[in-house]
Amino acid sequence: MVRSTRDVVLLQGVLKQLRREIPCTVRAVKVCLWTLGISEFVSAEIAEAPSELPDGNYQVGFEGRSMKVQKIAGHWDHLRYSCCQSRPDPFPPDWWPALRDA
Repeated sequence: MVRSTRDVVLLQGVLKQLRREIPCTVRAVKVCLWTLGISEFVSAEIAEAPSELPDGNYQVGFEGRSMKVQKIAGHWDHLRYSCCQSRPDPFPPDWWPALRDA
């Protein structure tokens, strides 16, 4: 059986839009598969950012990962969650049954 944990973590991030870089805080869920020695972020969202930033599309970077986000009517929303893939997914969907049954 694969032993795992899920933790919600706050990380320093950088929002990028055009040539601007703005510090922010990212709330992410980090999953650690202890038996396999693997950890990865499985979701992320903007937790804090300057309120005066205009609505629009941004790129957010944190811990060597990046994802697209957008601010709409003053609220942050991530675009299609493809978060955090700094490298190929170690567990593509066709592996999931094997991991579940391990």
